Amino acid sequence: MTAKKSPADMLMELDVKPITAEDEKLFSKYFEKSGLALDYGNSWAYVGQATFFGGYKWHDGKNLVVVTTRAPGGLPFVIAKAAGRNYLDAAADLAEKLCTVSGAPVIMKNLDDIESSYLFAKGFSDYRGDDSWSQHYRYDDDTFPETIIVLDELAELKGGELKTLRYQLNRFKKNMTHEMRPLSENSFADALYVVTKWGGSLLEKYAHEFKTDPLGAHSIDLHKKYIEQAFFAGRKALRRVHYANEKPAGFSLVQPVSRNCVGVYSNITTNVCSGLSETVMFSALMEAKEKGYLFANLGGSEYRSLYLFKQKFAPSALIQKRHAVLYPKKA
Repeated sequence: MTAKKSPADMLMELDVKPITAEDEKLFSKYFEKSGLALDYGNSWAYVGQATFFGGYKWHDGKNLVVVTTRAPGGLPFVIAKAAGRNYLDAAADLAEKLCTVSGAPVIMKNLDDIESSYLFAKGFSDYRGDDSWSQHYRYDDDTFPETIIVLDELAELKGGELKTLRYQLNRFKKNMTHEMRPLSENSFADALYVVTKWGGSLLEKYAHEFKTDPLGAHSIDLHKKYIEQAFFAGRKALRRVHYANEKPAGFSLVQPVSRNCVGVYSNITTNVCSGLSETVMFSALMEAKEKGYLFANLGGSEYRSLYLFKQKFAPSALIQKRHAVLYPKKA
């Protein structure tokens, strides 16, 4: 009896190789050439986030395609990002090969309207029937749109759209002091304390969801990895530990996605008081502004609650990303 091939074996046969820490420079070259100034996916931090269960790359010298699986070591395959001269055609060709060798659907994520329409014309589709990324959210973190912030406008803190944020920031300031420090040997233990406290609250808040879908809790390990492994966060990452009344209370990770824009990949807190999460986010964004960045992409969201939190920062634009699925052809 022939042993069943693992996803890793299938990828190896197609010359799809594991992503290593040394690949960051390769990815950066493709991101810099993409010309998508606000694209949340144009960073090494996103690559690590999207391929947490195992990252692989297909590279032909002209195009770069990022491949992973939706669950650890299990199908279906997922194409999380593609860039290059004719990246959509290259990704679609690889998806067809992955679909054939695995006999399972292949999901492409983080697509804009033009990209998804192009792929639909090539035989991809939306999820069929009851199929989806998860039983709790249909399109992973593409379920709710990415939030784009103009940093100069945010810094002024004026206007009705920022009323709630002003209130939360002022409420925090009246009750607590705030300090932000770079992640270092001196603040490392504090950062781990924050992710442990935040993770415990997350497990309690979403106990039912994680019981029916245990993989949802992987975000706790993701943020821990951002703290523990500098290469995983990226060379240009701004990793900051935040303190409330001199006690560790938050962790943020901001990384450039272009010369003008940063992406926010981590904004977690111990939730010790009202306004803390807003203060951590605002402080991290103001540092990016001071460094010369004009925009920030806060990313998409799985849950409506997270999406509504981001709306407090008065987005200038929302970018809805989509999934496209290639289903096996019927025999």
